[in-house]
Amino acid sequence: LVLKYLWIFYFVFYFSSLNPEICFSTPFPKAWNLSDENLFFVGREEQLQNIHEFFNKGERRTFALTGASGFGKTQIAKKFAQQFAGDYDLIWWFDAKQDMPNQFERLTVALNTFLPANEKIVSSSMSKEALIDTVKNTLRIKPIKYLFIFDNAEDYKKIAKFIPYAHQNFRKNILLTSRIVSLWPDRIEIGKFKREESLHLIKANLPKAPKEEMIKLAEQNGIGLHHGV
Repeated sequence: LVLKYLWIFYFVFYFSSLNPEICFSTPFPKAWNLSDENLFFVGREEQLQNIHEFFNKGERRTFALTGASGFGKTQIAKKFAQQFAGDYDLIWWFDAKQDMPNQFERLTVALNTFLPANEKIVSSSMSKEALIDTVKNTLRIKPIKYLFIFDNAEDYKKIAKFIPYAHQNFRKNILLTSRIVSLWPDRIEIGKFKREESLHLIKANLPKAPKEEMIKLAEQNGIGLHHGV
């Protein structure tokens, strides 16, 4: 019996030494640029699960959270990335309203951590257009599982040129937030909280408030606050 376990140990040690990622892959991304977790986030389990199930099917890879401002599309996207971080090697957040080429330059630094020395991307030696194409092509051919989040995506043409092509859809995912429903065929619309979710949020933010006041606020507002959803 001891000899049997010694052989198992040897097998695991030998093959993990050849490729450490086989046996000792980390349960979190190697690179990401998300801000700290929102400690006041509550609810939205249904929406989070919908996103996860969509990506798990692997049939299509782009999914949008749509709806009016103030109902927490950004916070839901962020929570999804944090909750399912173990599914990805690279998670990168883009603000679609800001300079996208400059954001790709910062992405290049993170992407280089996945590449051997002779394949690292030298951004200073190429134009912004060439850099974007190089990053996209690298993500196309490398088995890197990534989640790109484009926040405030209101113009499809502006976003499309920054999305890498994928020969297979599994774990090469694009998540967007947008006020414009018609742009995105695969989407869920984010609205106000359900009563139970509103009550949970109020309790988290006003733990000493009388219960009756909490219930009254929850019923009146169906709250959709930036910091809570």
